[in-house]
Amino acid sequence: MPDLTDCLLADITPSNCAAKRPRKAKQPAMILDTDDSNNDLHPTSSSAPPSKRRHEGKNDSIKNSLGGLTSAIKKLTEKEQNPDEEAMQTYSEKAMDLCSKIFANKLSNNKYISFISVLDNENKAHTFLTLSHTSTPKQCELWIEKEASKLTE
Repeated sequence: MPDLTDCLLADITPSNCAAKRPRKAKQPAMILDTDDSNNDLHPTSSSAPPSKRRHEGKNDSIKNSLGGLTSAIKKLTEKEQNPDEEAMQTYSEKAMDLCSKIFANKLSNNKYISFISVLDNENKAHTFLTLSHTSTPKQCELWIEKEASKLTE
């Protein structure tokens, strides 16, 4: 290990060891040419300066959010108070509508009326609606004919 007591303290300080660089003179960031006629100091813009954007406060944000929620709730309550016709229809009414679409022009009047008589029963109407979604029109016709024949017996 070297003996540091023999040398001067000023010789071993970090400021003496660092490389010294000469200071550069301050230079201007940009040299301006007074003869440059291409620079427009006063632009010919007719637009007004941009308006400051208003900072939305916490209360305004809450009001806007609540306003959206209340309008959504109002729409839902209006729908509940004025439900669609389809939502108010019973199974019998829906089944009769479907029966008329499928069979009205294909059956005799007496047969059609017997089909409608079957569909007066809510359970039978529900069964008919289920069959219409899962079976062919011919299968629906066979089922409803069978049910109509039970009514006449």
